[in-house]
Amino acid sequence: SFAILGPFPDKGDGIREKEGPEGPGQSFADMSTKHSWGVYDVTWRRTLSASASARGLPLDLYIHPRSETCTYLATKVVLSAAAKTPSPLVMHVASTGKVRVIWDGTDIAISEDVHPRLVVDRLAARIDVSPGPHLVALKVCSGSLQDEGRVRVRFTTPDRKPTTVTSSSNLTGLHLPPGPP
Repeated sequence: SFAILGPFPDKGDGIREKEGPEGPGQSFADMSTKHSWGVYDVTWRRTLSASASARGLPLDLYIHPRSETCTYLATKVVLSAAAKTPSPLVMHVASTGKVRVIWDGTDIAISEDVHPRLVVDRLAARIDVSPGPHLVALKVCSGSLQDEGRVRVRFTTPDRKPTTVTSSSNLTGLHLPPGPP
């Protein structure tokens, strides 16, 4: 389950640009902030869990325009000590557009390739986890050519066995430092 924020215009280096919830004085946990521009209402929206599948989350259901724009997807992953969540975990990410992966406010992986279809995982990151809430965020940027507009995140153990995590599109309660002033 994701919260989604976009579209942001891609001004050339959009995948690396810190804007929206990463901008000065902003935070992923503040879901009431508006980042509108032109005629586009850019506010956090929560995705429907029924729209996500093994084929990924279809961005076209939530974002318009998608061509030459960037979108943030974020979820609060809660890891419970009682649930004996294995540590470390491996996060696998697939995306048709450029993608930057953020864990608890820190960039952990980036791919600047644009693919027309979502087929296989493009990025994987090993994460040492501690109990409690964590931010998993993606910034996805689309090119001028049409693509499937899909994104997928999944977690496994280091030996690639599937594992379950609890996630929420409600980002409130995350304690991350705000972006630089």
